[in-house]
Amino acid sequence: MNEKGKMMKVIGFIGSARHNGKTAEMVQTLAKKLTSDGDAEIFYLKDQDIHPCIGCEYCRTKEGCSQKDD
Repeated sequence: MNEKGKMMKVIGFIGSARHNGKTAEMVQTLAKKLTSDGDAEIFYLKDQDIHPCIGCEYCRTKEGCSQKDD
């Protein structure tokens, strides 16, 4: 809970390639400590399909991105 007594959702991003490594362990432990009800979502960046920005400026005139990735 935050200082106002409301529940928080925690989102963790792990850049390490190891799902069971020390970084994952630390992020998971921190997420558990920050949420009393376990409302946490953890993303492993190596498992995501993420493309770099190509500078097309699609997002300046339209909603979202021209690239279809995660």
